[in-house]
Amino acid sequence: LIELKSINDEDLLSQLADDCLRDILARVDHNDLDQVASLSRRMRRISAISRSKAIMLEATSLIV
Repeated sequence: LIELKSINDEDLLSQLADDCLRDILARVDHNDLDQVASLSRRMRRISAISRSKAIMLEATSLIV
């Protein structure tokens, strides 16, 4: 099992205010929002609110 370590394991993202997180998440694409939403209930709620303003990327392929 490979354990990824960062420089600082402290959770700084959770310390940000909701309005700050919404502004940040409005600048990412829908795929990134899906990943952020899986982190916690709070992130899922904020991701859902930010989805209407998020970047929409053009589809490059379709897998059926």
